[in-house]
Order: sequence, then C-alpha cells, then structure tokens
Amino acid sequence: MERHYMRWLFIAALSAATTVHAFQTECSVCGEGKEVGNPDAIFEFPGFPAVQCEALEAAGETGLVPADSCGFLPALIGVCECQPIAPETLDPVVTAAGTTEQTKCFVCGEGKEVGNPDAIFEFPGFPAVGCGTLEDAGESGLIPDGQCGFLPPLIGICECQPSGPPPVTPPPTLAPVSDPPVVDPTPSPTNPPTNDPTPPPTNPPTDP
Repeated sequence: MERHYMRWLFIAALSAATTVHAFQTECSVCGEGKEVGNPDAIFEFPGFPAVQCEALEAAGETGLVPADSCGFLPALIGVCECQPIAPETLDPVVTAAGTTEQTKCFVCGEGKEVGNPDAIFEFPGFPAVGCGTLEDAGESGLIPDGQCGFLPPLIGICECQPSGPPPVTPPPTLAPVSDPPVVDPTPSPTNPPTNDPTPPPTNPPTDP
C-alpha cells in the first residue's frame, strides 16, 4: 500500500511542478515508438519520491502525466532502459460471424488470480469496481488489450496470488454397514443306537 501511495505522490508532484496543467490522452514516457524495457527498475529524481518504471509508464498511458512534463522524461529515465516497441505477434481471433473476438485479459498477470474479490479498486477518473468484477470483465474480454498490461502493478488492493487448482470436494462419507450376526446352525436330532436282538440260548440235545 505504501508503494502505491508513493507512486501517486510522484505523479501529483509532476503535476504541481508544471505551470500549465494540460493533460494529454497518452504520454509515452520513453518517447514516441518506445517502451520501458526494465519495468522493475526504480526511477529517482531529486526532490521527488522514487517510482517504479512500470508504474511511471502506466501513468503516462492513462493520461496522468501532464503534456508539458512528458517531453523531458525520455532524457531522464535511462534506468528504465527504453527500447523500441516490439510489433504485435498475436493475430485477432475471428468468429464465424466475422467479428473480432477480444483477447482474454488476466488483470493480475499471467498465472495469477484475484485473492480478495470483495475489495474495491479505485483509480482517478474511473468508477470504483469490485476486484472480482474486474477479473470477470478481463476473462470475458471486456478490457482492451492496451489497458490490460498496466493493471497488475496498480491493483495491489485485490491481493493477487498464484492461480491454484479448483478446490476438490471430497465425496460424501457413507455410514459403515455392520455385518449381520452369525447364527450357529441347529444340529439335526440324532436317534440313539439300536442294539441287535440277542437270541436265547439253545440247549444241546439230550440222548434217551
């Protein structure tokens, strides 16, 4: 939050230093046909707070740098390593109806997503918007390509974070099924053994 505050202080100081506050639609801080080659570098100027080159370029593209302050910046921001703007290599996607489809915009940058969708992003000259709504607009192709690139360093309040896989919902836990009780089989009735009949004793014959 402090970094963003210092960026706006720098822009406000540039505005206050000029006698004529004539804002133009867009200011190329590196000069016409050039862009910042080292966006993470820090530009420092005596009497002004330090500002990141990427944020300075974004401020110029959105018209926050006065026209009469824009002209002298290219000679001062050597640390930003200005370079010729690379030509676009992506071809627009043409739908079956023949209309051009807007490229998807990742407002947090490639591979990142909004971590605080309920936060409110505010920018001078634009209406406040929820971070979640801003992200949805980018994914739906509603944010122009020319405005998409400078959003990541400006939406710190949205708490951008690396994109993760969608949460996995565990399957419902089923109640354990108990086995039916085991019943011992009932033995079949057993008849007592039958003894063979014993013949009566036979007397031997007697001689007369």
